This record gives sequence, C-alpha cells and structure tokens, in this order.
Amino acid sequence: MNQWFEHLIEHIALATDRDAATETLDYLTDQAGFDWYSYVSVEGSLSRRINNLPSDWRELYRQRGFAGVDPILRRSRTEMEAFFWTNPLTGQAERRLREYSDQAAAFGIRSGISIPVRSGYSQRAIFTLSSKDPEFARTCSFNSAVAASAVGQLHAKLTCLDLNPVLTLPVQLTTQQNRCLRWNLEGKSARAIGRLLGLSPHTVKRHLFDARGKLGASSIVQAARIATILKIV
Repeated sequence: MNQWFEHLIEHIALATDRDAATETLDYLTDQAGFDWYSYVSVEGSLSRRINNLPSDWRELYRQRGFAGVDPILRRSRTEMEAFFWTNPLTGQAERRLREYSDQAAAFGIRSGISIPVRSGYSQRAIFTLSSKDPEFARTCSFNSAVAASAVGQLHAKLTCLDLNPVLTLPVQLTTQQNRCLRWNLEGKSARAIGRLLGLSPHTVKRHLFDARGKLGASSIVQAARIATILKIV
C-alpha cells in the first residue's frame, strides 16, 4: 500500500474544501479495496471527524457513547504505530467494549487498519480504513513511516479546512467551574477569581482542575481553549 499512501498525499493536497476532501477519500478508499474511511482528530474531549461510515452506525456510536470505549481511540493515546484490528472481539473483554465490537460487526465493520499520529500540543489524529471482510485488512502491507507521513499531511490539510468540532463525550460543567474558567480566560489569577466570586484560591483551583478533567485537557490553558471553541464559557 505504499504507493496508495503516496497517492493520498498527492490527491489530498488538491482538495480546496470539505466536499473535495470527502470525494477524494471516497475514491481512494474504493481504490484500496476498503469499504469505509474515518478520520478523527482529538484534543482533550474535543474531536473533529470526517468519514463515510454507515449513518446508522454513526448515530448509534453517538447515542451509546462508544467514544468512551472505542479501542482505536484508546490505543492511539499510548501508541503511535499503525495497527490492524478485527470485529467482533474474541476472548474475554469488558461488557461495554464487547458491546461496541459486536455492534460494529453487525454493521459490517469487521476489519481495518488505523494509523495514529501526534500533532503537537497534546493533540492526535487517527486515520482508519475498514472493511466488511474480516480478513482483508491483514492482507495489506505497508511501511509504517510512509503511512504516518501521509496521515500527517492529511491531518494538516483537514485542519486547514476547519472541520466543525464536536464533543467526544458529553461534558457538563458546574456553574462555578464555568465561572472560574471564564475568569481564567480573562487572565485572572486564582486569588483574583476568588475575590470576585467569594471563594478561596484553593477552591478556585479545585474548580479549574475539575473543569480541566471534564474537558479531557492536559492543562488549564488547553481546557480554556476547548471550552472557548465549544462556546460553553
């Protein structure tokens, strides 16, 4: 598939908008012999997605919160090597993970390859090709460095197209978490925020820490950025 990844670099460079990008990815996915593609970039609890997966599967994935157990997303947190996968899972697995895998298989998503890349500032992107054939993905061989380079350039291009961000999982900030984060955006210190809200600096820091955790951010600065993008502060 090395040549296919080279074609991906060449073709996606010509895309000028989302429609052109999806048309290119549809065509190349078919050329590779796969049925579907999926691109997702992740920053904390924020994700940007583009794919041609079955619409009923996308809706079920959202409704059941499968992003929380998705093994592709999980694995990409710690590994930056391309990997193969199959559905349904064999052997023992936690209930929610097995539910995800069984449902994916029921929709025909039975094997695939996923290529994760890091893009700096605690962000990552994953490009996946999937097939109805449970054995097809393992018949595809490629150089991991070539694949990562292609996906890195795909990610850079799609980032420029400014895909609409969505929450990977629902986030509900408390009123105090929201207010503390909002004042933090204004450059106020924990002590200054505490004076404004009638709270101790320690309590302000706790609210900011909890908000950061809910938003899946690695820092308060990143939490404020995610909250701003989502317009929840």
